[in-house]
Amino acid sequence: MNIINGAQRIGLKSRAVKCSFKQLLQAVPYPCIAHWKESHFVVVYKATKKYIYISDPAKGKLSIDHKSFIKKWIQTGTKKGVVIGLEPEINFFDINLEEDRRPQRSVTNLLNYFAPYKSNIINLLVIMFLVTGLQATLPFLSRSIIDIGVGTSDVNFINIMLFANVGILLATTFSNAVRDWIILHLTSRINISLISDYLIKLMRLPITFFENKMIGDILQRASDHQRIREFIMGNSLNLIFSTMTFIVFAIILGSFNKTIFLLFLAGSLLYFFWVIGFLAIRRRLDTNYFSLMAQDQSYWVETVSGMQDVKINNYENAKRWKWENLQARLYKVNLKLTSVTNYQNQGGQFIEGLKNVLITIFCARSVVNGEMTFGVMISTQIIIGMLNAPIQQFIQFIISAQTAKISLLRINEIHQLENEETQASFNEVILPDNKDIYVRGVYYSYAPKTPYILKDIKLKIPEGKVTAIVGDSGSGKSTLLKMILRLYQPSQGEITLGSLNINTFSLHDWRSRCGVVLQDGKIFNDTVINNIIMGDEVVDYDRFRMAVSTAHIDKEIEALPKGYQTKMGEQGRGLSGGQKQRILIARALYKNPDFLFLDEATNSLDTINERRIVEALSQSFVGRTVVVIAHRLSTIKNADQIVVMKDGRIIEVGNHATLMERNGYYGELVNTQLTFALQE
Repeated sequence: MNIINGAQRIGLKSRAVKCSFKQLLQAVPYPCIAHWKESHFVVVYKATKKYIYISDPAKGKLSIDHKSFIKKWIQTGTKKGVVIGLEPEINFFDINLEEDRRPQRSVTNLLNYFAPYKSNIINLLVIMFLVTGLQATLPFLSRSIIDIGVGTSDVNFINIMLFANVGILLATTFSNAVRDWIILHLTSRINISLISDYLIKLMRLPITFFENKMIGDILQRASDHQRIREFIMGNSLNLIFSTMTFIVFAIILGSFNKTIFLLFLAGSLLYFFWVIGFLAIRRRLDTNYFSLMAQDQSYWVETVSGMQDVKINNYENAKRWKWENLQARLYKVNLKLTSVTNYQNQGGQFIEGLKNVLITIFCARSVVNGEMTFGVMISTQIIIGMLNAPIQQFIQFIISAQTAKISLLRINEIHQLENEETQASFNEVILPDNKDIYVRGVYYSYAPKTPYILKDIKLKIPEGKVTAIVGDSGSGKSTLLKMILRLYQPSQGEITLGSLNINTFSLHDWRSRCGVVLQDGKIFNDTVINNIIMGDEVVDYDRFRMAVSTAHIDKEIEALPKGYQTKMGEQGRGLSGGQKQRILIARALYKNPDFLFLDEATNSLDTINERRIVEALSQSFVGRTVVVIAHRLSTIKNADQIVVMKDGRIIEVGNHATLMERNGYYGELVNTQLTFALQE
């Protein structure tokens, strides 16, 4: 895990896998890191039919035969070994570790994705040259068939030319099939890398980004990668092939007849400028279209996830009408795009048709006047057809480039955002002896020039004690908790652990020490056990049993047909609210944290389960620093310290007895709660 974390911090994507020796040879990219003798690590950088080449930090570079390698690499009692695959992210060579700055993405540095596939690209270019060369012979063969074979009535010559054409056709078909397979391989690998880098970046962004961004917009930007991939893999590679074809056949056409070549060039330039003239209009419409598509995706996510509230509140018609209004706006943009495309295409087709007619008439007159043979005329038409395709592809390349540029700008907005964690806090810090948490003069607002949610918060959370935070909804309790977890950063002030600012700790290290249950905690579409251990590869079953027992969820889960291997639906579908809450509590306890943060952790539980869990949790609180946000008196009355908040400020601090004696705001909250309890 330390190797993986270190690799990711310097811009290397990594993944640990168990694989067979055959998979190591065929599927794992080199270089990779192999777990050696189950106690050491070596770099595997090359493999041949007889030897595996490794770089051992203890012994240097070595070549080892397959049998010896397998003996030292395969895990005892299995047929597999462990390796860590590593691949550079796109900006790996541009990362500035001191400034934690990443440059903007451009089409140029997107080409870095091709770096691992140089041999494939070389093969692709060779095939393109081969296909172009084969196609270049077709006009000459056609001219020879007509002028020599037909002109001299030489059937044998015609048959030879026929076999030559069939041979060229077969070779071209086979070459194109190989080309398509290589492109498919490259496209699949590069597409995964593109989306993977985007997902990595998203996971490094602070939680405030996701709170302020529409889900549909995030999904739409993932689709933007598809357009960029298509531009690079489809249009760009086709442009290389088309450019070679155009140059070869333009030379051939010029050698056949310079006048025809000039006619073709003039018509093609007119066609080119006609199409380019519409790009500015298309750019505005495309930008508007992408924005509306993001709203459309957000609508579907919001509607499907909130269907229960839609039905309960008879909101179906109004919700559908909002979608129809959005579709009307999309229709108008699509209508304008279609109109622009029609003008662009129809005008272009007219210019292309006029150019072809003029060339055909010129050729026909030349044949009649004896200035050109009939075979040359037919060959010229074949050449014109071969030249028209590259022109079309070049135009398509320009249109696709504009769309890709818009997508690239949208993606750059994400990649230029500041990461949640900077390089300065990457180094693991030894925690101080004094582990009291101090909140020193903290202010917080969700956005600049908006009212402060927290105002001048000064608080000591003592080590090994239970601190409860109470107050009205909207008083800032959960916001303060999220700031301690570094989900939010203070607008002013600081939070320290002893004398050390918590921002100096590695985020991963800090959160690994914190067990958390939030009001909006999520259950993932996975098994119950995976929802509790959260990616822990080696399950500590003693700790697991303690966690589910303390959360009083063990008996209910064990009664299911598949027990802890039962797969939950999305968002915990199939579980009651109380069961979800208890799984979240078990998840927090399984981490065996030094710090435990509970935000309304028992608010979905019935009175009996709440009492059981509170009693069980009191045993888990011993020796831990605990912060509890709750409304119910039963949850907070035994806390060592109770912090009372109102309107973003701390107005009272003390234990239950002292605060009740003061008969202040806390006493008012307690009395109100008791009154409602008696009425029930």
